[in-house]
This record gives sequence, C-alpha cells and structure tokens, in this order.
Amino acid sequence: ACGMDDFLNACEAEEEEFDGMYGDGDGDGAENEDEDDEDEGLGTEIQGLQSLINDIQEAEKQYSLSGDSLKDAWGSPADSRERFSAILVTSEKRTLQLYVDAIHLILSKLKGCEIEIQSESKATNAGASTDSSKLLQLQTFAMELRDAYIAIRHPDLSY
Repeated sequence: ACGMDDFLNACEAEEEEFDGMYGDGDGDGAENEDEDDEDEGLGTEIQGLQSLINDIQEAEKQYSLSGDSLKDAWGSPADSRERFSAILVTSEKRTLQLYVDAIHLILSKLKGCEIEIQSESKATNAGASTDSSKLLQLQTFAMELRDAYIAIRHPDLSY
C-alpha cells in the first residue's frame, strides 16, 4: 500500500523531472514526451492523494477515545481530564476531516469534475455540538487548501 513516504518520493521525483525540463531544446518530439510525462505524473499524484486519504482515515480509526466513549467524555465535568481529552480528540478528528475534505476537492479539480463537500462529517458529530457556521467555516478552509494546492502545483488549473 502506498503511504505518505511514497507520495513524498513521487513529488521528489517529479521535482527532479522539472529541474531537467529545460535541457538543450533539440525539439525531437520532446513536446509529446512532456505531455506523456505530465499525464503519468498527474496519475501518480492522484494515486498518492487517494493513498493519503486512506492513511488519514486509518489514523482516525486509531483513536481509543471515539464513539460512545468520546460522547461520554464530553459529558464529563468541564475541568476533568476526560473532558480535555474529548476536546483534543475532537479537534484532531476535525483537522483530519478537513484534510480529507480538501484532498477530495483537489482530486475533483485534478479530474476535471467539481464536487461539494458534505455538510455533516463524522468528525463534527463526535460529541461536541457543531453549529452550521462552524461547518461552513470548515468547508471554507477545505476550499482554501484546495485553491492553494492547485495554485502551487497546477497553476494552469487555478481559478
């Protein structure tokens, strides 16, 4: 299975290819080769991003405080360790979900189809009350992450 290291290695290899793209300019069909390399690089990038989603989702499953135990922790007294743990775990799960949402948006942009992220996520239902303004804020952050990623990695696809 591909992981974060595989994704980073693919990015590093792509950077090395980019460094060598301004060669001697002999023009012997180099444009077609560049397009093939670009398609292959995009496929590798998409694969790496999909793998990153899987890794993040697996990491989220590793929390021992989840489900009913997380809801119980939210019901603990405000100054208890359980309550502080619930706050931290919920925050981390929201962050992980933000990354997953942003990656889904990036993938949809790279594949040429636009999607909207779900208004309710598992992380936001983890026991803390989440109002619609917070959900909207998380969606906005995910779209900003997408836009930044696209602007840096694929400026030709930027808005």
